[in-house]
Amino acid sequence: MAAKLSWTQPVCDPDWFKHDDREPTRIVAEYRTWEKCCYCGHLTQSGIYKRVDPTTVPYPAVKDD
Repeated sequence: MAAKLSWTQPVCDPDWFKHDDREPTRIVAEYRTWEKCCYCGHLTQSGIYKRVDPTTVPYPAVKDD
């Protein structure tokens, strides 16, 4: 069975500002985990997430069930 891709994608700080000029909303630091940025593939704990079609990014996150 193929993995389901999530529409909620983690984004690192540099890539957020490449794609958006607003200040990001972040989850609280104590709840952040290391995740792969959907744009560059580097690990990040930025706490930034963006709703994006997972087929349009090079490193899409897999949906948690």
